[in-house]
Amino acid sequence: LDHLDTNWTDRYTLNIPDSVLGGEACAWGETMDPSDIEATVWPSLAAVAERLWSPLHLTLNLTTAESRLRQFRCILLDRGVRAEPVGLAGRTAPTGPGSCLYSD
Repeated sequence: LDHLDTNWTDRYTLNIPDSVLGGEACAWGETMDPSDIEATVWPSLAAVAERLWSPLHLTLNLTTAESRLRQFRCILLDRGVRAEPVGLAGRTAPTGPGSCLYSD
């Protein structure tokens, strides 16, 4: 999840070999700070999870996948998670005072 310039569709359409039994999605701290960690990982993490643990024939249609992710984002928002809107093209790392990436 540390490739900030990608969106959920890039992760959702990765070719996962049949021999893969599970997986993980990592997010590295140098590309985010506390103000944007939730927006960085959600809903992309949900897309990764769906692809890893759902049968392939249920994950071939991006339109229905997007609908599910939009519904899941609403659930996250209702629970106080500041999830990024579905469909954005990615984001950039935070900069400026108070950012982990800020330097004099």
